Amino acid sequence: MFTGHIQEIGTVVATGQDRFVVRAVNSAAAGARSVCVNGVGLAVASDSDGLLRATPSADTRRRSTLGRLRSGARVNVERALSAGDPIGGHALVPARLAWHCADPGDALRRLDGLMARREIITGEVTLRQVHRRLVDAHGLALSYRRFEDAWLEPYSWPMPGMASLVEALSARHRLVLLSNVDRDYWRAVRAAHPELRHFAALLASCDLGVAKPDPEAFLRASEAAGADPSRCLFVDDTAANVEAARALGFRTHRFGGVSGLRRALRACARAVDLADVLHDDA
Repeated sequence: MFTGHIQEIGTVVATGQDRFVVRAVNSAAAGARSVCVNGVGLAVASDSDGLLRATPSADTRRRSTLGRLRSGARVNVERALSAGDPIGGHALVPARLAWHCADPGDALRRLDGLMARREIITGEVTLRQVHRRLVDAHGLALSYRRFEDAWLEPYSWPMPGMASLVEALSARHRLVLLSNVDRDYWRAVRAAHPELRHFAALLASCDLGVAKPDPEAFLRASEAAGADPSRCLFVDDTAANVEAARALGFRTHRFGGVSGLRRALRACARAVDLADVLHDDA
């Protein structure tokens, strides 16, 4: 499964009618067998020299950007997700920015997790301050306006079935959203997602001044829900957050898709009477 989460900026080493070779040290070290290069899915062989070797068909070359790439070209490399891997999109923004830094590969490594850094998601620094730091530390060549556009461009998209499930649940239960998010991106999210109206409370880390997995963030959520943690189901796609909530007494589910969430809710139905809103769409 590919999600668009770029993990590395590679370099084309060789290209020809029967081969396509990219130097991508991290992906090769991970033993990647399937990658996306600039959005084109490829089966690859990884070697100890940090190279990914593929044999794309002539049709693939003709229909994609691969046929236009030459040795020395820099490319986005994404490894396929494995079962249990997180599905968040925070890696997209560092990849967008790294392309415009003096050393893209080094910047991509150092900017890993940028949008989840505590000082950013709790509002301790402004977006202008983040821009200035990247200019000074990595030679970012984007103006503030272009940087802001890259930062605010969506990195996640609506998941089929989720909005209808949230609406159905909200008819009988108090839903609270607890999100680690910076102030600027949070404004963009609220404007783009009218379905957020189904939540009784929207708790963003940038407003709270605390972020998951800090225990205070979870306790603020249970207060907003008006229920003891043992009466709340906490859903998140990050293992550390799920474990922290469980330690505080929450029922928990690590999110991996709508169907899995429905199953988790059905498991809770005996205690909280959710069964009538959890019918299958099919």
